[in-house]
Amino acid sequence: MKVFTALLLMVSQFVSICVKGYYLPTQFGIYQRLQHVRPLAAANREVLMGKEFQLEEREGQDAELTQVWLNDDGTVSIGTTDGPPVKSYEGRWSVLETAPEEERPFRLRLDRSYEAGVHTGKSDIGKFDYHVKREFWGNVGKVGEIVEVEGIIHGLDESAKVDCEVGYFSMIDASRADIERKWY
Repeated sequence: MKVFTALLLMVSQFVSICVKGYYLPTQFGIYQRLQHVRPLAAANREVLMGKEFQLEEREGQDAELTQVWLNDDGTVSIGTTDGPPVKSYEGRWSVLETAPEEERPFRLRLDRSYEAGVHTGKSDIGKFDYHVKREFWGNVGKVGEIVEVEGIIHGLDESAKVDCEVGYFSMIDASRADIERKWY
């Protein structure tokens, strides 16, 4: 009963914090929108196009950094990551030019496939593929003179027709020479 009560308390705190406009509860190691970020007056594609970004994804206790390029044609290229190795991927990005900031006008969709498991010939599960679809909804801003995007990660489950918030992300312009890259 104590475990259920603690879980219920955590969920109620999560709901109240989300309603207040925060991204996710701080007790899970995830914080509210950074206060030192200046939103851009007009979030547009030109400030993002063709740049290399460092994408940080946080879902629960998991975090990973991935090298990302937002290509001029709206596609996404990914490079080195400290997460699981990606077998294949497809990505698209856009900025909803007329959307207000509270609707998080930046959109990035990544469909990634991974290969896991090993086949030892015993009674193991063997090799298998799995697919992860994520949509990133965020706001474009600047930290000093560096372009950044931060917001919510949505997990997509098309078979169950479920879209839920699973974490948060931030992307910082890594194309500048003075940015420390953390590719692993």
